[in-house]
Amino acid sequence: MANSKLSVSALGVLAFGLATAGIHLIQPDLILKLNGLGYIVLLGIIALPIIRLKRYRESARQGLLLYTIVTIMMYFLVHQTAAFEQTLGLISKGLEAALVLFLMLDLQRVSKTKNHYRF
Repeated sequence: MANSKLSVSALGVLAFGLATAGIHLIQPDLILKLNGLGYIVLLGIIALPIIRLKRYRESARQGLLLYTIVTIMMYFLVHQTAAFEQTLGLISKGLEAALVLFLMLDLQRVSKTKNHYRF
């Protein structure tokens, strides 16, 4: 990376995104593992210092925002009232809600600076 300083919003996206991915990857269900892999791929597009990914970063941020919102909604649709009885699931939803917040802040930051080289 040309500039190794990351914004608070970018650090939040990375931290909460990796935490969310990790929780999904350790689950026994294949669908949850695939969901975690989706987080890793989108975070990689956003964060890796590969110049060829530059043009996809804003779309990846938007895609990760939508992906996270859909993940939260699907959790509650699938588990319904039992969703509130699963501690790890609720922790994961809290991390995902924080990820949504940091993604919105990061999208706002990127749209102001238009500097897509920095994460």
